Amino acid sequence: MSDLPAVFDLLIEMQAASKYAGDVDVDPVAAKALLMQAAQRHGGSNNGSTHFMVAEEGGAIVGFMVGALQRVYLIGNRLEAMDLFLYASKSASAKVAVKLLDSYIEWASSCPKVASIKLSYTNTLGVDGERLGALYERKGFERHGAIYEKVMK
Repeated sequence: MSDLPAVFDLLIEMQAASKYAGDVDVDPVAAKALLMQAAQRHGGSNNGSTHFMVAEEGGAIVGFMVGALQRVYLIGNRLEAMDLFLYASKSASAKVAVKLLDSYIEWASSCPKVASIKLSYTNTLGVDGERLGALYERKGFERHGAIYEKVMK
């Protein structure tokens, strides 16, 4: 849990680079509570369990990933793994995000109750969706659906 302050700083960095910067602020209390809960529930294989992983380079934390298990459609008798955050700072090498992603997939695959593993991305951080989608497909994932958004002012 000593990594939490550095991950919180990365969370702030991530939000500042997002399309929500200047319009939606990070609630520090809610963010720290979310990170603490993710750290405390890390590694389990039941509903509500999380995967909380950081990546270090040169002794500094340069990326993190948080995923969670929930019941399929919130009512099923099996679980689905959902990615909540995958972020690598601009200073991180290209392999950081892939290593974090691989650790999430490995964790979710090891949980016997998991029926599916979900990966997502949005344009919030200006991610190159074609490249990321191709990476997901190389990892054995298929595209299912899309996300539509109506921005409220």
